[in-house]
Amino acid sequence: MNLLETYLPENLVNALGWSLLHSLWQGLLIGFLLIIVIRANRNLSPKFKYGLAVTALFTIPLAAVITFCMLYGQGTEICPSGARGN
Repeated sequence: MNLLETYLPENLVNALGWSLLHSLWQGLLIGFLLIIVIRANRNLSPKFKYGLAVTALFTIPLAAVITFCMLYGQGTEICPSGARGN
């Protein structure tokens, strides 16, 4: 981690790390919502289901980018100073 912090600002490294962590649950949530919508509407055409799936796939990285922008703008003080283990 020190090598990254040598070349990149600390708030950028923190924002990238937290964005990666948040993208995991965001991707799961988007996937579960897609499954719920498709299973609740079994009479949808395959073309429409495909469109929903493609939209979900594009939404996952979009959510990660939005999360990164929000965290980078805040300074990423998510974890209290004492909890970091420094």
